[in-house]
Amino acid sequence: MVYSVQLSLILIALALANSQHIDCNLKRFALVSYL
Repeated sequence: MVYSVQLSLILIALALANSQHIDCNLKRFALVSYL
C-alpha cells in the first residue's frame, strides 16, 4: 500500500515537471494524497 502511494506521488512529480499550467491542481492533489 505504502509503495503504491509513493509511486503515485512520483508520477505526480513527473506530471508537475511536464505540465506547469496544472501545477496548482497537482500540488493540491499531492498534498491530499500525502496527508
